[in-house]
Amino acid sequence: MFVLITPLDDDGLQLQIMAALARCVSEAAERERLCEASDRELWSALQQVLRAPTEAATRAA
Repeated sequence: MFVLITPLDDDGLQLQIMAALARCVSEAAERERLCEASDRELWSALQQVLRAPTEAATRAA
């Protein structure tokens, strides 16, 4: 379980984050890697996954 806290004025950010997470865990190998990761490895992997959609949105704006 987790909580997403995003800026009030950014309606699409939570959807972008959830979509990135869904893409990340859609592959069995990636799910297994995340399940076996330490807390630090998991946090690092999630940061990498979440950087991609926010960087793409920034470039599009």
